[in-house]
Amino acid sequence: MRRALRQPAPRPPPKHGTDRKAKLMLDLLMLALGLGFFAVAIGYGHLCERL
Repeated sequence: MRRALRQPAPRPPPKHGTDRKAKLMLDLLMLALGLGFFAVAIGYGHLCERL
């Protein structure tokens, strides 16, 4: 005899705007990281040029 699997309780819907703010913050973080790495690469290029 097989046991029936219990279904997990459905999650309540997220509060309005919470998910949107989190995505916006992640977008800004990724943009800042990309610009930071770009600036480091430019600085590294200038440093190597001086050698």
